[in-house]
Amino acid sequence: MTRHISILVSSALMLLILFFRRDLVALFSADEPLISIASAGFLVVIPAMLPQNGRVVYAGCLRGAGDVQYIAYTSLIGVGILRPLLTFLFCFSLAPLLPALQFTATGSWFAFLIDTPVRCKLLSDRVRSGRWTKSG
Repeated sequence: MTRHISILVSSALMLLILFFRRDLVALFSADEPLISIASAGFLVVIPAMLPQNGRVVYAGCLRGAGDVQYIAYTSLIGVGILRPLLTFLFCFSLAPLLPALQFTATGSWFAFLIDTPVRCKLLSDRVRSGRWTKSG
């Protein structure tokens, strides 16, 4: 039930951000090149919102059930290893090769876009498997 609610809320937020991304950035800066780059960053983040919220829901369920060790492992893999490696790849290795994609500014968001569904999948598989009932 919580996952369904998160999908509805995420969908609404995705639409708001999609249509008002430039206005959101303009609240913090009037610099047009910065608004352009930050707006592009929003376009990268939007597809990650559903799996991000799913990850939060599944992690909350597992945390509430006491399976915090698995959540720590997935966080270590995603945030401690996968995301930094991907950020380095996008921001430093690919940015000079693909300047039109503005990886210097959006590379870390592309890493987030890849890391988030991976962790969501790991956590949802854990919830569905029932192995968390035997942890402890």
